[in-house]
Amino acid sequence: MTERKDRRIRVEDRRRRDARGGGPGSQAATPGAPAPTEPEAPERGAREPDAAELEALRAELDSLRSELDAARAEVDAWKARAAELDNIRKKTIERQGDLVARANQDLVEKLLPVLDNLERAVAHGEGGPGVKLVLKELEGVLGAHGLEKVEALGRPFDPSVHHAVEVRPSDEVEADSVIEVYEEGYRFKDRVVRPAMVVVAHPSDAGEGAKRGPEEDGEPDSDDAAEG
Repeated sequence: MTERKDRRIRVEDRRRRDARGGGPGSQAATPGAPAPTEPEAPERGAREPDAAELEALRAELDSLRSELDAARAEVDAWKARAAELDNIRKKTIERQGDLVARANQDLVEKLLPVLDNLERAVAHGEGGPGVKLVLKELEGVLGAHGLEKVEALGRPFDPSVHHAVEVRPSDEVEADSVIEVYEEGYRFKDRVVRPAMVVVAHPSDAGEGAKRGPEEDGEPDSDDAAEG
């Protein structure tokens, strides 16, 4: 600060001398013109930090990095916990759905005998219009909740939905076709809750002999008889 002050004083003295014309080689100042000024010396740059300050800055930076890593780890832990809770929630909903479906299936299975009795009563003309109305309403309610009959009569025998209680010879239909239904089968939401009790057609002996021909029946043909 003292050096700059001394330099400023010398500059002002020089300006005064130039204004009076007393300086060697000086020129008279133009009236009203600003006095010439000399540029000030540039200020010294900022002081560079010493080794202790650098070490302190490095320590602070390392501390901030550690805090950032800890925060990221905590966020990852919360994300993992949230995902785990979401999986638990999904499994709970799925388990509840299975329990409800199982309970509904058990109820339907218990109602099937009631449905059978109503159908038998209607088939035998018992109970009058009231029984028919009850049967229709019951079928409507159960059907709305997913109950449907298994198609059986006239269909090829399917062991996944049919249960053969009798095999009856018949040449009027294709072999292994269902020709009679003793008890209706039902599905509940794509699950077979009861297979249909059916009678399956089987070719009669006469029909099998006609299909096999005389050679398969063991009877010699005319050529064999001539050779004999």
